[in-house]
Amino acid sequence: MPTSKAETFIAALHRLEEAGDLDAIVRLYADGAEVSNATDASAHVGRDGARAFWSKYRAAFERVHSEFRNVVESESAALLEWRSDGRTAAGQDFSYDGVSVLEFSGGRIVRFRAYFDPHALTTGGAKKEAARHLTPTAEARGTTPGEQRA
Repeated sequence: MPTSKAETFIAALHRLEEAGDLDAIVRLYADGAEVSNATDASAHVGRDGARAFWSKYRAAFERVHSEFRNVVESESAALLEWRSDGRTAAGQDFSYDGVSVLEFSGGRIVRFRAYFDPHALTTGGAKKEAARHLTPTAEARGTTPGEQRA
């Protein structure tokens, strides 16, 4: 049984990754929460925003599993260092590292932000497939994050 807010988040993320249980993670968020990662142009807002964010995250992968190497937590925040491995929805293996920052108020997540290098997902088709799911702004430009059109 999780004993801290960070452990509760990690357990909910594992339920999402392993069983597609979206409700377990969404219920952790406050009504006006902001949810985003390094590829978002703006934050997703509220529980509906959290649902959209995590639904899109899970849909990007055929399978995904995150391992947490370092967790630092206070009453109002948690920093989670992680590595995620798996296979994209297009069938390409990937592995990437990052850090997530969670801010809490009243026992709920009020802000979630994940930091990672989108290029580190992998190379070639997997990177482009993951970028297509995780970065709508790159798809609209016809590039992956960090690429520039000539």
